[in-house]
Parts: sequence; structure tokens; C-alpha cells
Amino acid sequence: MTLVRPRGAAKYLERNHKSGIADVKVYLASDGTVVKALIIRSAGDTFLDGATYDAAVATRYQAEIRNCESVEGAYIYRARYNSAPAPAP
Repeated sequence: MTLVRPRGAAKYLERNHKSGIADVKVYLASDGTVVKALIIRSAGDTFLDGATYDAAVATRYQAEIRNCESVEGAYIYRARYNSAPAPAP
């Protein structure tokens, strides 16, 4: 598996102090390619949800093996966001 992190999320969180968890369910073909992806838990922010979705789809997955053969499967891609305002001087 080659994990792709949500693009732009760190910069976004610097400007917008948000927190939440986004989960994307990724459905795979037997060769490991993504055939479908659904946001099943929102972080409560459309930018973070979109960044998580894009990262989940761009991540390279390994198909599940059963009885020595690759089979279709599904994974949950989870991104946790936690940003707090900078402390006052």
C-alpha cells in the first residue's frame, strides 16, 4: 500500500482551526484498483472531506488474498484533523 495524505489539509488547518474525522470507504477490484469510494463519515468541513476523498482514491491499495487468489475487497481510509488556535502571546 502506498498512502497518499490529504493534499492542502495542513495549510488549511493553519488558517481554519477545525477538528474532526473523515472516513472514506474504498471498494477495490481484485487487482487492487479503486472501483468506488464513498464518504461514510464527514469531518464537518467540505474542504477536509474533499481532501480526504481525493487522498483515499489516490492511495494505492493491495487486494485482499483468499485461497491464494486476489479478491475484491474494501478498506476504510480515515483522516483525523485536529487544529487548535495558536496560543496568545
